Amino acid sequence: MGKETARDTLVLHPQVLEDVLAHCRREAPNEACGWISGVREAARLAGGQAGAGQGGGEGVVLHGQRAHPMRNVHPNPVRRYEMDPVEQFAVMRRLRQAGEELVAIYHSHPATEPVPSQTDIDLAYTKDAVYVIVSLMDDEPTWRGWWLDCDTRRCEEVTVLVAAGDGAGSLKDGRGG
Repeated sequence: MGKETARDTLVLHPQVLEDVLAHCRREAPNEACGWISGVREAARLAGGQAGAGQGGGEGVVLHGQRAHPMRNVHPNPVRRYEMDPVEQFAVMRRLRQAGEELVAIYHSHPATEPVPSQTDIDLAYTKDAVYVIVSLMDDEPTWRGWWLDCDTRRCEEVTVLVAAGDGAGSLKDGRGG
């Protein structure tokens, strides 16, 4: 019998998803960008073992509890995003004070699929947060999560679920389902 592994999952509070989608729609046709904060835990494998993953490894469950929309300061915001460094510093300070951590970085693709572009991979500056991409190309937005690594060119999909209002279970995933 082979070694069992747990799949990495980002579980978003419904209000977080609502805030992210509203920000992305508001900024269209420009790319929106921001952070999602929360907590991380090791997933449980069959038999009660904790998963071994951390920061892009297998078996991590990230709980997205709060959205932090940021300004896109890139000179060409229709095609790229760049977060305001002053805002990033201020948000990081608030996260530390609240006992939260950065669990995801989000941005929108106003006219394309929620799949990382070569630029998204090239500029992935942390390996410890899921990159959530929101597509606005259809009537209803779709979203997907990814571990990205600019050093190794790693691009691995992460399960993204929306928790029920009480934090238990899932309502839907980001593929329009």
